[in-house]
Amino acid sequence: MAQPEVSPKPHFSDEQIKSMPLHTISEVIGEEGLSRRFFIEIASFSPEEQEVLNRAYALSSKFHAEDRRQREPAMSHILRVAIRIMHHYDFKDPAVIAAALMHDLVEDHAKDMTDIDDKQEAIKKALAMLADEFGDDISNLVGAVTNPVFDKQDWHQQYRDHVIELLRTNPRAAIIKISDFTDNATGIIYTPQAKAESVAPKYEPLVPEFKQAIASPEVPLSDEVKAHILHQMDLTTERLQSVINGQ
Repeated sequence: MAQPEVSPKPHFSDEQIKSMPLHTISEVIGEEGLSRRFFIEIASFSPEEQEVLNRAYALSSKFHAEDRRQREPAMSHILRVAIRIMHHYDFKDPAVIAAALMHDLVEDHAKDMTDIDDKQEAIKKALAMLADEFGDDISNLVGAVTNPVFDKQDWHQQYRDHVIELLRTNPRAAIIKISDFTDNATGIIYTPQAKAESVAPKYEPLVPEFKQAIASPEVPLSDEVKAHILHQMDLTTERLQSVINGQ
């Protein structure tokens, strides 16, 4: 019996990949394309900065290798968060980019990193390990965007309280969270319907808080970038309300 023909994956040049929207890269090429885009973006960093970013990428890739987020590998989301900060936000702080690459690492894999069963203790130990490997600044940024252990009751409210505190007190970590939220909430149209309906009520009340944080002079982004992100937040509101209203 003849085997069906498999169309070869189209080849794209670095210039084509650099010009593509991030979600288009995800859909057409996948994680491999996003990895290429990431390394294109960091080519302008110093050799020392690239070395740190390469190690952060390698560590995140190691622990997230088998993780998936509904339709795609978890690393696709992680790479979009880091690339968006560099390209769309024009923010080139290597510590922030390294922390963006590891923004889900401790939250998702503290036990794997430490062999400690108690999650709260595992998170503490994992952050200490990152401090030894990358320094306190990067570890503190990862810690700021890592969700603590919430009580099972009303965890949506606890999550929102945690995010609001982060946005109001840590401007550099807020940039990571803004990119993360944009990828999750604005990108909700790429999420399966059942998942979208479960997370939209968690995200929708946070949009005004994100808009307030973005407008703050403490967040070190240009006015042009802030205008771009605020437009994304308006789009996010439309998409979340559409999901909530069942449209």
